[in-house]
Amino acid sequence: MAKGATISNDGAELRGRPNYAAVIDEPNELIIAGYFVGRPNTEELFAHLTMRRRINKADGKTTLSVDK
Repeated sequence: MAKGATISNDGAELRGRPNYAAVIDEPNELIIAGYFVGRPNTEELFAHLTMRRRINKADGKTTLSVDK
């Protein structure tokens, strides 16, 4: 789970929802595959998984992937 929460307006009140990150832990890098407001169900998770960012474990440098 990613640290933090997102505040959303739920009709008559503001509500905080935890943020979740889908992370793939490879030997040399971490791959951020999704970031979600609130816990996603399986359908939402697989519908929105894509490689978003690669973080090299050795030097901490990142590579950002953007849809074309």
